[in-house]
Amino acid sequence: MPIYMSTSFVFDSTEHAAELYSLRSYGNIYTRISNPTVAAFEEKMASLEGGLGAVAASSGHAAQVIAIFSLAQAGDHLVASSNLYGGSVTQFSVSFKRLGIDVTFVPGGEPAGMRAAIKPNTKALFVETISKPSRPPPTRRACLSSSITPLPRPTCAGRSNTVPTSSYTPARSSSAATAR
Repeated sequence: MPIYMSTSFVFDSTEHAAELYSLRSYGNIYTRISNPTVAAFEEKMASLEGGLGAVAASSGHAAQVIAIFSLAQAGDHLVASSNLYGGSVTQFSVSFKRLGIDVTFVPGGEPAGMRAAIKPNTKALFVETISKPSRPPPTRRACLSSSITPLPRPTCAGRSNTVPTSSYTPARSSSAATAR
């Protein structure tokens, strides 16, 4: 897979550009939004993890923001292990608090304590599974990312709370075929 060092991309027509910018068509608009190199990486990660899709971020804190903001907003609550790295503690206790998201830290991330800290407005449980030797992981499973567990949403009348599955195939990406 070549590395695409592009910042912008060519459109077939103004209609093609309009379809891309309105997100009705898959393709590359501007490299900060997407590009073939990142798309190939995301597709490969999703494939390796057995997921439907993946989102690449520039840092762990950016990934945490993307995940939390997709689950919570002002007035919502999170439960987090107290065994987080310093930057994560600051992000959760200062940055998210400024945005109106309340966080309860549970000593050691123990399951019983996490369960007890759940409130009606709790949107997620957060535990970092990579630990320093002085901080043992709360579970035996070690992985290379933070674990964010969204709580099940209540079923609305006539609607399911399950996530729909799809057979997503990018229509206009040469990198998509290469990554598979």
